Amino acid sequence: MIRKLIAMKIGLFIGILFLNCSNKLIIKSDNSLHIVEKIFKKEKVDTVYSYHSSNLEFLWFHRDNKLHSYMIKDYKVKKYPPITANFINVSEEDVNKYINDCECSCFSNTELDGESISIYVKSKQTAIIGFDLKCLTKTKFDINSFPYKIQYDFSKIFKPEGYSFEEMYKNY
Repeated sequence: MIRKLIAMKIGLFIGILFLNCSNKLIIKSDNSLHIVEKIFKKEKVDTVYSYHSSNLEFLWFHRDNKLHSYMIKDYKVKKYPPITANFINVSEEDVNKYINDCECSCFSNTELDGESISIYVKSKQTAIIGFDLKCLTKTKFDINSFPYKIQYDFSKIFKPEGYSFEEMYKNY
């Protein structure tokens, strides 16, 4: 009798787990945190970035003049070949300006249309900032600023249609 009751409770729990959509996000989030920890340990980097949208997540970091990236989607993780890319060093103060002063264009304290960027810094708290990708690809920012870096990295990872980072900044 007790075994039957336990089996029913386990079955009910598993059923609720698979029917509940929010659990998918929790599993995905746990998976990305696990991958970030592996990256910190294996790749010997101190910063990993993550782009979140409603249906996918991209993790990326720079090492040895290469941009390394992973896509996490529907419980699957895909590692992409490294891309040759410049490392743009951004000061912590500049990043904090966009995280804490959300009156600036393109960024917000809340996720806009489900889009956000997380910044994982080894041994520090993770920062999350919402942003508008369309705004980001249409706005020029100061060279070597946080949004400039994100624009550059996105141009290498996603290659957005109709957007050229090089064209935007060729006369800047």
